[in-house]
Amino acid sequence: MDKYKATEKMLWEYTSYKAYLDNAMAELMELDIDSGDGMGIDYSNPKLSRSYNFSSTTENGAIKKIEWKDLLKQRIELTISKLNRLERALQALTDTERIIIEQYYFRDKRYYDITYQVQYSERQCRRKKKHAVEKIKIALYGDDTAKMAI
Repeated sequence: MDKYKATEKMLWEYTSYKAYLDNAMAELMELDIDSGDGMGIDYSNPKLSRSYNFSSTTENGAIKKIEWKDLLKQRIELTISKLNRLERALQALTDTERIIIEQYYFRDKRYYDITYQVQYSERQCRRKKKHAVEKIKIALYGDDTAKMAI
């Protein structure tokens, strides 16, 4: 996927990333609140495998819960990083470009709705949107046109 399309994909999914972040953080809080089902480990009759390793469903459940929390924390950090990168890229836009991008990608408005708000023709809005996506692409991925001197 080329970088322009990747940038557009990220813009289209911006609100979904924010919703995922809220839900993941809520789930993490729920996992912290839910400290278990109140069952402790019963050592009176331990089940031993052929290798004589102790195995408990409670311990296995606790381990899975810890692993899930760690994975959830990693995903939250990655999503926060992605959102911060995109928000920094959006700061590079002019006010008009930002309005066009926000209305088009985040609020799913069509050009005829946006033109009324920014007082530009539909053709101008399309050009400004394309130029703004290019600016965001450069802010996210760097400039492809820059050649390194050999």
